[in-house]
Amino acid sequence: MQRWKSGDQIVLREMYEGKIWTETPVTVVQDERDLLVLYTFAGTVRKRPVGEDGQFLRLPEVSWSLVDEVCKLDALRLVIPGAFYSVLLLWTEGQREFVGWYLNLENPLCRTATGFDFLDQVLDIIVSPDRLKWYWKDEDELLEAQARGLISAQKATMLRREGNRAIKLLCSGLPPFDGNWENWRPHRDWLAREFRENRSSALLNRGAGEGQ
Repeated sequence: MQRWKSGDQIVLREMYEGKIWTETPVTVVQDERDLLVLYTFAGTVRKRPVGEDGQFLRLPEVSWSLVDEVCKLDALRLVIPGAFYSVLLLWTEGQREFVGWYLNLENPLCRTATGFDFLDQVLDIIVSPDRLKWYWKDEDELLEAQARGLISAQKATMLRREGNRAIKLLCSGLPPFDGNWENWRPHRDWLAREFRENRSSALLNRGAGEGQ
């Protein structure tokens, strides 16, 4: 498939057994052979799963439905093609304050006609803004996923290995994390609120029927 251009509006979907688990409109910053960069504005409407009781789900169940959720942070997502993780930079709305780094362990992103699909792997890593401190997140969910047979012990070991590898690369400042990404800002044309709102509704409607 053809690579996306900077400014393209696409959909990032998390898929579980052929069904949409999450769905987020994003803007392409760059789509190169060695690095994919995507941006999500705070205020963007995304889709998240809820169970029969209407509560957000942490792990897949027999059935679920999707409801709207408003993204509270600005997020820049750095993806090394083929890697089992993404690196997110997070800011408060309007990029007023840099919150820190978030390593999301996941299956490698797959290109689709409307954007990219992937599958989250529960375990994550929080990294301080200066990259000097970090800790594992959602270890309880990983244990629960193993107990329910959603993730094998071998897969859990692999995820920790990939997480440690990602931490080493990020904190070393080696490519592709050697740029001044903390000071990156979106193009001014992307900031118009009507652009974000139209993008959210139009893109999610465009991909709503796929994978269900």
